[in-house]
Amino acid sequence: MSNDGNVTNSLVKIEVPESIDNAVKNLTGKPTETIGQVLSDCFFLVFGGISQKAELKRAKYAFALKEFSKELEKKVESIPEERRLEPNTHTVCTALESMRYCVEEVELRNMFSTLIANSMDKEMFEIVHPSYGDIIKQLTSYDAKLILWMKNQKAIPMVRFQVNFKGKNEYIQLPTIYIEYGVDTIEMLQVSLENMSRLKIIDLNLDTSYSDMQLYENIKKIKKYNEYKASIESQLEEDKKLDEVLGSIEISQFGRKFIDACCSNNLTNE
Repeated sequence: MSNDGNVTNSLVKIEVPESIDNAVKNLTGKPTETIGQVLSDCFFLVFGGISQKAELKRAKYAFALKEFSKELEKKVESIPEERRLEPNTHTVCTALESMRYCVEEVELRNMFSTLIANSMDKEMFEIVHPSYGDIIKQLTSYDAKLILWMKNQKAIPMVRFQVNFKGKNEYIQLPTIYIEYGVDTIEMLQVSLENMSRLKIIDLNLDTSYSDMQLYENIKKIKKYNEYKASIESQLEEDKKLDEVLGSIEISQFGRKFIDACCSNNLTNE
């Protein structure tokens, strides 16, 4: 208890550079002073040189960093003391360095805090890798939301279109992919799927479909899907035919490890 009568429940105390207005003052206070010191050192190493010229931007950045410290504090405190590990400087500093330009993105910030907290948990640290921070910084908030949606799906059917030339073994694959997510943001969805495929988080199985055709019915009922289909068909010449190509999306083995480390907390099941 502090001298003024206020109770402090945090476990590790982190000192943060004045250059960000001392936005983060308390991350935790014990299990051990070592944990607090290592985390404090990491914050100074990564954020110590930041100088914000625009006052509004500086305030927003400081607020976002403070919110991050609260999120991390909560996750670290949720780890039973007997399971807590000393922070790994490599993992923590790599994550903080990657986060510095996207700390205001709530979904990405949450992934970073989960990654760092899991690196300090005996039951989770083995699935954590320093490279995950670099992957998170290549995501958008939209990507993060899509990953969380995929994480909770038992199957992810997808449908795309293909223009076939009648009487010939020739076709043109149309690039737009439809799934049950993102029907109102179809262009963002395409970029997001391509990005996650590039990062090896997901596998786009363009020609591998589920045997249960009922899985595709919800996609075929989407208004924009049918509008797109009608629009293409209205432009086809007589020697061409539009076909639906059924496929599937799977979270890769690497992607599942990444999601477990960055989107799942062993205690809160986020």
